[in-house]
Amino acid sequence: MRIAVFILLLLTNLSLSAQTFTGKIKGKKGELLVGASVVASTESKSTVAYCLTSDKGEYRLNIPKGKNTASITVSYIGYQKKTIPFADLKDGMTITLVEGGFKLKEVKIKAERIKSTGDTLTYSVAGFRQGQDRSIADVIAKMPGLEVKADGKVEYQGTPINKFYIEGLDLMGSQYGVANQNISADKIKSVQVLENHQSVKSLRGVSFSEQAALNLVLKDDAKAVWTGAAD
Repeated sequence: MRIAVFILLLLTNLSLSAQTFTGKIKGKKGELLVGASVVASTESKSTVAYCLTSDKGEYRLNIPKGKNTASITVSYIGYQKKTIPFADLKDGMTITLVEGGFKLKEVKIKAERIKSTGDTLTYSVAGFRQGQDRSIADVIAKMPGLEVKADGKVEYQGTPINKFYIEGLDLMGSQYGVANQNISADKIKSVQVLENHQSVKSLRGVSFSEQAALNLVLKDDAKAVWTGAAD
């Protein structure tokens, strides 16, 4: 009886812990799809986790603990979007997309909303900002994989960030939450997530961090103001 209770508690704890799923995204002909979008969502279509496939077509999706994930959606330009129930997702699973054509009545050129380079994800503020958004915290809250707490602190994939930079400078320290809620969104060009960030320079390349850092990239007309304040 005690063994059965122990196993039940162990399974419960595992279900509440964070989950990581890896695999590949391919086309029907077997071609690897680089930069494909993989999004985990709740039943209400709220984003739980997000990632882009690597140059080998591989995805690594980290589902934060305590999140009720309902579905996984994979999309890639020129291919039909595919949504599968989260219960059907298995670690090591290859997801295949089918080519799909579509007609556009009007063509508009827009900046890429999310770009992945190495361990850095760059979110375009213009791609996520809406009319009612005032502070940069309002915009960050809409970016996949990021969550803003009531005090302005930020979590990435369910884990608190370890540094908050503005143009690569740690100006706010642990009090960045207040600044995050007061920095005007119209001064920020993009938000960078620096994955596996090691803040101690002497340990870079030696120590591995599971936490990410956040870096705000200013618009050109705002850089002189912040540089003066830093000086």
